[in-house]
Amino acid sequence: MNKKNCGDCGILLRIRCLQKFKGKLICKGCKKKKEKKKGFVSMNDIRNEERELEKKVPKLIRVTIKGKLRKGMSSMAVNLKKYLPKEVKETEPKIPGSKVRKKFNTKLRMSLSFEEKKFLLGKHMNLGSNFEDAKEKIKEDQEFLSNFVKKMKEKQKSDEEINRKFKEEFAKLCEK
Repeated sequence: MNKKNCGDCGILLRIRCLQKFKGKLICKGCKKKKEKKKGFVSMNDIRNEERELEKKVPKLIRVTIKGKLRKGMSSMAVNLKKYLPKEVKETEPKIPGSKVRKKFNTKLRMSLSFEEKKFLLGKHMNLGSNFEDAKEKIKEDQEFLSNFVKKMKEKQKSDEEINRKFKEEFAKLCEK
């Protein structure tokens, strides 16, 4: 019989048992090792994963899934993952005396942000006033807007409407 040595391990085998891999004749065991290193996934590996997942899934669900899989679903491993019991996240116990910060509504804004103040400062400086005068004008603008918001709250307007009117007033200040 024709026999040759494996290109990697050097075992003497029949040519029928050797397989070509990158131009060499190697045995099945060496080929599997190289494919695993390379990242190749064989059908046996997929079946083993499916069996492991099947063991985790409860029996009643498994029966229904198998019925669906016979109709032509391809990978059982992917389909079974959604039926696995979900992991319960443990919440940390609250430390007594710790403060809980309030969550502010960022959409409703009734004061000037840093960027808006910076914009107004640049506008006043371009109109010819010095830095100190521009700061005074910005403070006056802020007081005007805060008084405007207080008046709107006294009239019992909704927060969204107050926010819209606030933006309109700020736009008028920017146009002046």
